[in-house]
Amino acid sequence: MNTVGVVVTGDQTGDYYWAESYPSKDRNKNNIVDYYRVPVYKLRINQYDSKWKVTASKDWTGLRFMPFYNDPKAPSLKYKSRGFLVAGLSSPRRGRVLKYKRNYGIQNTHSPFGGAIVITGAFYIHAGPQTLSEYGWGSAGCVEVIGNFDTYKKDIATLGGLSGNADDAIEKLVKSRRLYYDFKAASPPRLGIEKGY
Repeated sequence: MNTVGVVVTGDQTGDYYWAESYPSKDRNKNNIVDYYRVPVYKLRINQYDSKWKVTASKDWTGLRFMPFYNDPKAPSLKYKSRGFLVAGLSSPRRGRVLKYKRNYGIQNTHSPFGGAIVITGAFYIHAGPQTLSEYGWGSAGCVEVIGNFDTYKKDIATLGGLSGNADDAIEKLVKSRRLYYDFKAASPPRLGIEKGY
């Protein structure tokens, strides 16, 4: 079994995604869903040797910062924060993944993919839109992987030297203390309402 790291870089791809705020979608109270142009970031899955040298990797993209709006006048009690903020982890952090939620389902929209790598608290890495044209996803700060999340999980398993069911493989990596996360520093973008439908 190999050691694997899921890396969230601070490097933008130059592409953008049209996101909804979450959990409330109408910040300016005009009965139109608000959309925000958010940057797409480079993600990577690394395989490491015993000296932490990268021996293989797979590149992905994802949504790192998303608009969060919890209406102060009618808040979702699921979240402590009220009002508008750009949600996401911005400071550098690296550590061992302690938990994988194989039965996690996406909260803000429908997705055929399940599972979530727990980073800290309610901040996860999980499925996102399959393409940039699949607009309207929201987030409370989780990293959302763009594309086929089942393939992303298989890449983790393969780089970990494991075959078979990807969820089983990720659980084995976590239990064996061989799955790590690595967030690079990134400044949250300034987001304003840019589009309405």
